[in-house]
Amino acid sequence: MSNLKDGIFTLADEPESKKVFKASGEFRHPKTDEYFLSGAVVEVYQARHNFTFDKYLIAVEVEK
Repeated sequence: MSNLKDGIFTLADEPESKKVFKASGEFRHPKTDEYFLSGAVVEVYQARHNFTFDKYLIAVEVEK
């Protein structure tokens, strides 16, 4: 099993993107335009609006 806090992840909606992300350590409701980790095969998604029900691990962009 991989450790999410040590992993590097890519954008789910933009497979050709050169952006990479890591977990910030925050587990909360994502805010508009923030990135978060989700999925059985973990990928990064961008919140299109403030989430009020589900909490996710927040992601931050890092240098590749």
